[in-house]
Amino acid sequence: MTSSSLTLTETATPAEKIAAIARHLAWEHHVVLERNTESDDWGRAEAKPEFVEAALALGDEVRIAYFTDCGVFVAAVVRQAGVDPDFPVRRTWEQLEYLENSERWHTFVPDGEDDLAPGDILVRSGHIYIFTGEYWCDADGCGYRAVGASLYTRPPSGHHLYLTGKSEKDISSDRPFSIARIKA
Repeated sequence: MTSSSLTLTETATPAEKIAAIARHLAWEHHVVLERNTESDDWGRAEAKPEFVEAALALGDEVRIAYFTDCGVFVAAVVRQAGVDPDFPVRRTWEQLEYLENSERWHTFVPDGEDDLAPGDILVRSGHIYIFTGEYWCDADGCGYRAVGASLYTRPPSGHHLYLTGKSEKDISSDRPFSIARIKA
C-alpha cells in the first residue's frame, strides 16, 4: 500500500473537501486487522501516515484504539477540511447529537442510496463513516464508495456501503443511519 498526495482547488465545496480528504486519509481497499484490545496504539502501523498525523493533531487526550476509531477518523476528516472546527473527536452518540443540532449540518434519513452525495456522513449511535462517491480504480483494483474505520479491527479504509444496521457486515444495530450533509 502506498500513500497518495492531495490536491484541492480553491473552489472546492465543503462537501468536495470532505470526500477528497476522506479518500486521502484512508486506504482505498478494505483493511481488516485481528481484533486487539490490549494496545492503545493498535492500528497505527497499518493506518496511512497521513491519517496518523491528522489524528494526532486533534489533540484528544484519550488514546484507546485511537487509530481504529470510526469517530476519530471522521473528526480528523471534517476538521482537516476546515468545515467544522467544533466537530466532536469521539463517541458516535455525541457526534450524532452534535450533527442533529448543528446549524452547519443538515440531517435526514435517506430513502435509498440515490439520496447520498459525496461528502455525506452516515451516522448512528455506534458507528459513523463517510460516503465518497463513485468507485475509483487503480492498478491494484477498485476502491469502495465509502471509507471508515472500526474500533479495534480496522484503520481507515474502504467501507461497505449500507444504510441500516441490518447488514451482515454490521450486526451491532438494526437502526438506520442518518445522513449529515454539510451546508454550503
